[in-house]
Amino acid sequence: LAMYDPKSGGIWIPMERFGAYQYAPVFQNTITPEEEKADRLKTARIFNLIEPFVLIILILATVWGSGLKADCCWMWVSFGFLAIWVTVISPYIHYMDGEGEFFLPPEHRTLGYWYFQARGLGNPGDYYSMVNGKLNFMNYWNEIKQLLMLLDFLFFIVLIKYEDWVSHVAGELFGHSGYPLQFALGIIIITVADVILLFLVLPLFLRLDNFPYGVTKQFPYLTFMALLLIMITGTLFQLNWSWLDKALGKNQPWSLVDPMPIKRAQNLTFISFLTEWCWYALWGFMQQVLFLGCFCTNLARGLDVEKSQFRWTLCRILTAMLFASLHFPNFWLSLATGVFGFRT
Repeated sequence: LAMYDPKSGGIWIPMERFGAYQYAPVFQNTITPEEEKADRLKTARIFNLIEPFVLIILILATVWGSGLKADCCWMWVSFGFLAIWVTVISPYIHYMDGEGEFFLPPEHRTLGYWYFQARGLGNPGDYYSMVNGKLNFMNYWNEIKQLLMLLDFLFFIVLIKYEDWVSHVAGELFGHSGYPLQFALGIIIITVADVILLFLVLPLFLRLDNFPYGVTKQFPYLTFMALLLIMITGTLFQLNWSWLDKALGKNQPWSLVDPMPIKRAQNLTFISFLTEWCWYALWGFMQQVLFLGCFCTNLARGLDVEKSQFRWTLCRILTAMLFASLHFPNFWLSLATGVFGFRT
């Protein structure tokens, strides 16, 4: 019978030698633990590097193949599967492959940390844990309150923008409508939104360790830079609009089909600007969760960005390119999202 030798890691079988049976090795493990770990790390990096590009191909195939038509059933099935893959299946596969050993310090090698903080998300367990005698999120209440006040202001602007809808809902609920009822309904809607944000959304998406810095430093800086770049690019387009419009033509991916910047600025109102800001902020937030939490994280691990600044810059470029590719074939939108994707 064959016998396993734990010392050599080999398999031995009996063979007749000099008239007696002795065990001789037929397989012997010559790979050291260090070499095995290096091979596993290499495989993990390749997996992390390839996965974002495969996902982008599948997303683009779904977008272009379906035309984003609401009655296309297979489009919803495809997007649903991709969403589940990105948020649930893929992180679990990476974790079960032992990647936590390579990419996390020992104290953070848990499934909960891997699913949340390791991808730039919040952790409900950390959010609701008891710290300093109170729920942990209460230790950051000043910053959370600032965020909720900003969102409440934007929600209130949206309700003003869609006053007809609020009036219709008030009429359906109370039998008649008026500004006092509309205001009361708006307060109820905003209060419900705050409760959902505070107890369901923020625990999943809020990183408490860097949140104070993001609110006080990063958010004002990014807002200022975004407005500055919008004004600069709008001015450049306005100054060169005539020849750009003639040179690029109409109905092309690179054409200028919208009104010129000066006309759009003249028709812009404070309410419409803040309404668009609200929708873009929420939609952009979901995109950042996808691209920074999944794609950028995977690329950073695949490229081993800690080795050099060049690798980290390459990671940012690739993430920006993937982000921009989702907006093809609109050339200008792809250019803008690529630039902003690299910056953020």
